[in-house]
Amino acid sequence: MKLKEISEGIFYIGFKKREKIANTFMKLHGYYENPKFKGKIFSEKQFERWFRLHTSMGKEYELRFRDIAGGFNIPDYNFKPFIQGKFDLIKEEKELIEKISEIDKNKFIIISSIIGEEEFFKHELAHAYFYMKKNYKEEIIGYFKSIPKTKLRNMEKVLECHEVYHPSRFIDEMQANLLTKHNTFLFNKRLDENFLREANKNIQQIFNKYNLY
Repeated sequence: MKLKEISEGIFYIGFKKREKIANTFMKLHGYYENPKFKGKIFSEKQFERWFRLHTSMGKEYELRFRDIAGGFNIPDYNFKPFIQGKFDLIKEEKELIEKISEIDKNKFIIISSIIGEEEFFKHELAHAYFYMKKNYKEEIIGYFKSIPKTKLRNMEKVLECHEVYHPSRFIDEMQANLLTKHNTFLFNKRLDENFLREANKNIQQIFNKYNLY
């Protein structure tokens, strides 16, 4: 497992196998942004059972979390209970925590993706900028304030249907999704393609101002 600092405080890990990235980040992701498990201590089996029984991907398509894992973003503070031993860690998680202990920074974020899946990488990089770059976050929030509240609410409804994000993560998820896969919001028939194409353009312009990678 190679941890590479690609921008100030932004560390990247690339994976060749989907199962490996899922094993490494499943519980970290759940603790950080899952609507059921955010801020809670839970086991791998509890998470897998919840995913199978309570998400559309699990219920309707019989997919496992490992089948869809493509990229993750985990900020520094989210590692605390894992470092403190509150979770039972598997091999991949232990390896990551060892790498984290070598980082000599107060604020940082870890992002990951499957090597070669560039849209996932870009998506996670947008999350990293939202956390690490104050001006980027302010510009993104400023842009969302210019969007009619009805459209914002309709985008939130799409994220709610995904059933994998806590509401506290919606703004960050909307900006990253508008950047890399804006057409997923067409799931809500009240959102039209012209609006989403324009939103993609505006988010891309902000992203390009800060993207040095």
